Amino acid sequence: MYPFFNIKSLKPQFLLGLLLLGLNSFSQEIDKEHWERLDSLNKEAHALTSSDIDSAETINSSLFHLIKEPIDTLVLSNINSVQANIFYNKGDFEKSLKYNLACLKLRQQMKDTFLIGQTYVKFANIYYATNDYDKCRDYLKENFLWLKLAKVDRWVFANNRNTMALSFLAELQLDSAIKYFELGLQDLAGAPENYLMMKAKMYGNIASVYQYENKNNKALLFLDSAISISLENRDFQSSTWTYYKKAEILLSAKEYKKAFKNLKYADSLSSYSSTLDIRKNIQYGFFKYYLLIGENDSALKYNAKYYNLNDSVIEMQTNKNIQEIEAKYQVEKKQAALELVEEKATNLSLANKTKDLYIAIILVVFAIVAISLLAIYYSVKNKRKLVQLDLKIKENQLDEMMAIQESSTYSAMLKGQEKERERIAQDLHDRLGGTLAALKLSLRRPENSVGKEDLAIVDEAVNEVRSIAHNLSSGLLQKYGLNEALLQLKQTIERTSGIQLKVYLHQDIALLDQSAILGLYRIVQELVSNTLKHANASEISVQTNSDGTTFNLIYEDNGKGFNPKEVKQGIGLENIKARVKKMNGSLHVDAEKGRGSIFIVELNQQGK
Repeated sequence: MYPFFNIKSLKPQFLLGLLLLGLNSFSQEIDKEHWERLDSLNKEAHALTSSDIDSAETINSSLFHLIKEPIDTLVLSNINSVQANIFYNKGDFEKSLKYNLACLKLRQQMKDTFLIGQTYVKFANIYYATNDYDKCRDYLKENFLWLKLAKVDRWVFANNRNTMALSFLAELQLDSAIKYFELGLQDLAGAPENYLMMKAKMYGNIASVYQYENKNNKALLFLDSAISISLENRDFQSSTWTYYKKAEILLSAKEYKKAFKNLKYADSLSSYSSTLDIRKNIQYGFFKYYLLIGENDSALKYNAKYYNLNDSVIEMQTNKNIQEIEAKYQVEKKQAALELVEEKATNLSLANKTKDLYIAIILVVFAIVAISLLAIYYSVKNKRKLVQLDLKIKENQLDEMMAIQESSTYSAMLKGQEKERERIAQDLHDRLGGTLAALKLSLRRPENSVGKEDLAIVDEAVNEVRSIAHNLSSGLLQKYGLNEALLQLKQTIERTSGIQLKVYLHQDIALLDQSAILGLYRIVQELVSNTLKHANASEISVQTNSDGTTFNLIYEDNGKGFNPKEVKQGIGLENIKARVKKMNGSLHVDAEKGRGSIFIVELNQQGK
């Protein structure tokens, strides 16, 4: 009888081979799960690209640090594609080209004709956005060739025909533009219903060509076709915008009654599905209409509506910024926590699989393993201690990362608010300010019988717009400094609200950098706003002091006061805390019901 197993024949190489075979199978399973997780996070970043570009970039950029061999070419190409989209939407076309090129090389390795064709479209869009229309058309032609190789349905070409036509339109080659628009419409013949809005989009673009040629009747016919499709598909936002475009053409053609009718249609549809920006433009259209027909009272009425919608845009954008920052914070927190949990699970699974492998070897070669088991046991025990220590370190790093992320979210929120203030200030100054100035000149003409009181109202409106634009913009601070800006704020508050604002300003503000000056000014604005809304005060005082190493700002009102423990943490107070934290300063609140409120901001040297 031969023994079933000869212990002497068992070589160390055989034991090592068994161990590597088990680890290789486990490694392949881990690699597949790893790339599936990267693909899922990449899809999440893609979904955020249109609504929260910063969060999308944070997620997608982190994926490049997690890439490891063996490479999943499809997933890696998609990661590069989403990164290219992110930089395209942010206007960084150089980086977008870089990641598109990396994506193209990977897809050429895969020999996927459809994906290669779609990548060429992205190159074309970048060159269109940078006004290099020749290169744009070259890449679109490459796209046509690859899509033909992929044997896609002809309506897939329609969007690229539209881009080709727009490139010709941008260079005023109107015949070529019309040619490609018509080819695009031919491609859409027999297309599924989900391509109907593409047809409406082309109709709108063709209307733009005819509008440029002053062929208003043809332009209006195509806009009517676009409206018909939009209404049929219940795309009220597109319908609203198209009605507004019709009204613009009719106003320029002095067909005021028809223009008014289309403005009314746009206004009624805007309540179903429309952005505040579109609704704001509609009110501006009414303002232009009444101004052109000489009904100045109605023009001023719609001017006021336009102004109110501007306020709503500011509030909406502020809330949106806060929500996007919170969502970004939660996404990154979730991602970091997920990675930590997965690492714990991987270590535990690896330990369990190693233990099972040892047990199997013991059953086969118990004589050899029995001698080795004690040493292996102590080795595994020490490794587990090291793993636990490593996990503890990573948990501490996670806490530190969360603190850094919280600081960056506050910074992003303040930056977004400042950017939105500048945009609204520019809009008020350039559009509304200019229009009011034109109205003022028109009313002063001899043939217009307008009283001095009416002119005074217009003058007051011009001054108010200029004052609001200055308060929103940081330009006044950059030009004149903190003290002059606070004195201007004093004049505005006393003139508009009747509240007395006393200022006691320290002349030496050299310790403060520009970001600290802007932060202090925005804090004073926020505090004044809270006082006007809630405090029922008759007097406010603002005082600044410096001893050479610290800078203090003291804000006080004689209003009804509040209990800091009972007050809700609103956007205003959170903004103030965020700004002080960004400047590495401290905020002290001394408030009590019935005796007013005091806020003290203290900054260390150079406001940093």
